[in-house]
Amino acid sequence: MDEKKSAIELIEAAQKKKVVKVDFNFPLDEKNILPMSLHSPDMFTIQEIQDINYRAKFAEYRKKGLHEEPIDEAAWEKDLNDQIDALKKEGAKKEAIELTVKTLKDDKPLNMAQEGAQRYSRIKTSQDILPMFLRDREGNVLFKTQDERDRFKAIISSDISLMNLLVQKYVELTTLITETTEQAKNSSRGDDSESGKPETPSQDVTDSPLGQKKSMK
Repeated sequence: MDEKKSAIELIEAAQKKKVVKVDFNFPLDEKNILPMSLHSPDMFTIQEIQDINYRAKFAEYRKKGLHEEPIDEAAWEKDLNDQIDALKKEGAKKEAIELTVKTLKDDKPLNMAQEGAQRYSRIKTSQDILPMFLRDREGNVLFKTQDERDRFKAIISSDISLMNLLVQKYVELTTLITETTEQAKNSSRGDDSESGKPETPSQDVTDSPLGQKKSMK
């Protein structure tokens, strides 16, 4: 007979079943791949680090007065088109391209301080943050030491397609979490309506996927 589980063990087991994840294959060469995964429980820590990076860089640019300077619209459009072209060359699916474009347009900066901080946050996310939370299919962290993460960073920093792959999968995960959260909200509203209970306001799980804070001016 199984030993009776403690309260925390029961809670952990239940939460494990609720994990939202995005599985993908990291290309090693033309014939070989390394299975990778990003998991929803890591999202809160990722976004916390993103927020710290974004706010610090935004404050730095604000001191230089860049918050009063408009963005270069032509340069922003070119950057957007370059990213779309890169995704197409990588063979990304139409849905993935549309999702990335929507995210970038939703996060369009309002001034140069936001633009610079957003770009910095995006680079730090792909090169430094996400490698800390990449997992195998069983949920084990792939790069356990700083040395391993630094070596992985050196590889992806020299290949824009690999950096785009990580950002793309991260955006997919944030979108999937939002959709799952909305489904849970709608289900809860239906239950409350039937039971006569008032709805409880809740907060979205995700913020801007790339770390931009549009409220900053």
